[in-house]
Amino acid sequence: MKQLKYLALLAFLLPAFGLLGQESLISEIHPATDFKSEDWAQVQELYAANPHVNKVYLFRINETALEQDQLSITLNGLTLKASIFEEDRRKSNDFSWLGKMEDGFGIFFTVMQNQVVSKFYHGKYAYTMFPLEGGKFHALIEYHSIPQN
Repeated sequence: MKQLKYLALLAFLLPAFGLLGQESLISEIHPATDFKSEDWAQVQELYAANPHVNKVYLFRINETALEQDQLSITLNGLTLKASIFEEDRRKSNDFSWLGKMEDGFGIFFTVMQNQVVSKFYHGKYAYTMFPLEGGKFHALIEYHSIPQN
């Protein structure tokens, strides 16, 4: 009976640790309070007027997450999971990572000196990631992949 209680407690707590110990690739930053940058201002100005853009995110990359065989990306409380199936490592901080999302779409990352570039789809959105401030921060652009009326 005691073991059953511990198993129930463990089942309840595991989701709080995120994908059985897997760290999220990104940590979202709230630009209004956490970040002032000319790069960010240019990104906002450029993409705000684009009718195909749904949202622009600002975040920090968790570089250790790209060293794992699986990774997660959490956006607006939704966690997207991907698994690696091919890696081209040129140096420790210079590699490309090709994987597959849970929904079957492909995802890739190119990392050069901790600056990450990526493209992927999820649901009705397409995403593009690129570095700002020399890789200290990154932007993630969420596009409508289904034409809007």
